[in-house]
This record gives sequence, C-alpha cells and structure tokens, in this order.
Amino acid sequence: MDNQARHDHLSLQLNDENCESKTNNLNLMARVQTLEKERDAALKEVEVKNEVNKLQEKKGTIKGKEEELKIMKVKELGILHGDSSDLGFVDEQVESPTTKSKSLRKKKISKANPSKVKSKIKKRNEMHASEMRKSSLNVSKHGDSWSWPAAMSIDLFEIRSRMPSYNPNSNVNDRAHWLHSSNGTYSASSALASLRTPYPIVPWFKLVWFPQNIPRMIFILWVEIRGRLSTRDRIHKYDPMAVTTCVLCNTHPESHAHLFFECLFSRAIWTQLMNVCGSLWNGLCWNAFIDWASTHWKGNSPAIVANKLCLRVAVYHIWRERNCRIFEGTQKTISVVARSIIDTIRCRLSSFNLKNHLIIALNWNVNSS
Repeated sequence: MDNQARHDHLSLQLNDENCESKTNNLNLMARVQTLEKERDAALKEVEVKNEVNKLQEKKGTIKGKEEELKIMKVKELGILHGDSSDLGFVDEQVESPTTKSKSLRKKKISKANPSKVKSKIKKRNEMHASEMRKSSLNVSKHGDSWSWPAAMSIDLFEIRSRMPSYNPNSNVNDRAHWLHSSNGTYSASSALASLRTPYPIVPWFKLVWFPQNIPRMIFILWVEIRGRLSTRDRIHKYDPMAVTTCVLCNTHPESHAHLFFECLFSRAIWTQLMNVCGSLWNGLCWNAFIDWASTHWKGNSPAIVANKLCLRVAVYHIWRERNCRIFEGTQKTISVVARSIIDTIRCRLSSFNLKNHLIIALNWNVNSS
C-alpha cells in the first residue's frame, strides 16, 4: 500500500509539472507574437516616415527648379544682374532656389522713363530672338562651301556622306525643289504618288469612277468587281457549316456572278431596267458583261452616264435587298426593288441638261427643260 501511494503521489507531481511547463510555453509564445507585432508596426512606421521624407525632398527639388526657371526667364529679358539698372529696375532680393523663401521681388524706380524702359526691353528681346535664330542653325553657308556641325547622329552623317562633291554657289539664290515632280513644284498628287505603290490602271476604271456617280453606291460596285463582297460562297471557305444557298432565289449557291446577274430575282430586275435604258446585254455572264461595258460605255454623254448609273444603282439595291432578307428578315418584291432603282436614277438624271437628249428624258420620265 505504501508503494502504491508513493507511485500515485509521484504521478500527480509529474502531471502538475507538465501542466506548468505547457502554461509557460503558451505564455512564451504569446509574448513572442506580441513582440513580432510590435516590431512590424515599428518597421511600417519607419517606412512611412521614409516615404514622407522622400516626397518632401522631391517637392523641394521641384520648387527649386521652378525658382531657377523663373530666374532664367528674368535673366533672358535683361532685367536681372548687370543691365537691370539701365532698364529702371533694381534687385531688392534674390534668394537661393533651395530655400523656402518667396520668389524674386522687384522695385520700380519712380524716376524711370516708361517709354525708355519699353524701348530697351524691346531692343533686348530682339537681340535675344536673333541669338536664338542663330543658335538654331545647324548648317550655314560661307561663300562657296558648307559649314557642317559635328555629326552627332546617323542621319546627319548620312547626309554629309551623300554630299561630298556638292558646293553651294554664292551667286545664285537658294530655292526648294520637289524631287517627285517633273517641274520641281510640290503637289498633293505627286506626294501621294511617291507614297503608294504604282499599279497598272484596270480596264473598268472609268466604268466605276466618273464625275456623275453616286458616292454611297460606287463603293459597293468597286468591291463587287474586285470580288471582295462577303457572299456566302466566300464565307463557306472559312466556315464550312455556313449556308451557301442564295437568299433571293433559294435554289442555287450564292456567289458574285450568281447574285448580281444569274439569279432569277436579279435577272428579272435587269430585264425591267433594259426596257427603260433601251440597251441589250442579256446572255452574258457577269465578268463578260463588265468587260463588254468597259469597252462600249465610254464617254460622258447622258446615254452612257444613264447606263453607268443603272449598273451601280442596281448592284447597290440588289446587295441591300440580300442583306435585309438575311439580317432584318424583311423582303421586297421584284417590282418594288426595280421601282426604287429607277427612281434613284431619275433623281440623278434630273440634274442634267437633257434638251438635246429627248429620248433619254422620255425613257426615264425626266423633264428636259
């Protein structure tokens, strides 16, 4: 029994010691965390103070530069140091830019003559402007030779290397010569020609571009002849799942040639227009028709202009009807589209003088007077 009691007593002592050590460890850890927080707070405070000091230094530097600029401007006008007394001004105080004092202060002498002061200021300003012009010259001419500055850039070095044997003539006045024109005179067309790559003129140039055209319709015809409209056959090349059927006839695949000339909808419109124009070009495919029109529709007579207008206005309205059916879900009949085309051409022809072209005025129902 005594042994058992001793064993229990020792066990209780060990448990008490373990609990006491754990409590001490927890207190120690809490103290360490508190010290770490205090250290972080102190570091942050130091960083904030450093940032504030840097900002104050920058602010002082900026103020100093502003003061220096003010003093330089005053010096350029000739009213600071030396000649300032001649102009009727006296320096009362010019403090250092680094100090936090106010900027330069001046006192005007009461005995100064205002007209004399103004004339001297004007004279010094002219001298200053003359010196600035002289300092801005990079290349000067002395007699029959050039006075080049030191080649500090690749461009200047290249210019100097290309002019080793050329010397100016002091007996002849200098003049500007535009290299991109035959007569040496600058023009916007010669400047544009020098910037773009020249290409041969296409045969259908005058079929598309002529003075009596309608600007908002000419672009569609130009893109169509170049085959760049987003017809469904072109969309199918990068989207194999796209529908290719023509939305106007719902029978054949849509392409440039089909949409504007081979489609039943478009062919019916062209038939009505041919009856008004009095021209026959039926039976040709689209590319063959463009070649035929480029050859036969030349000049600026009212009949030729009416045919050219008929081509571009028809292409515009057919393309517009196609887009309305796809994107807006609306559609017009053949007669309505044909009537819109005829009315547009009639409005354009009404601005022409058709006194000597009664047939054109009669066909398009335009007043010839």
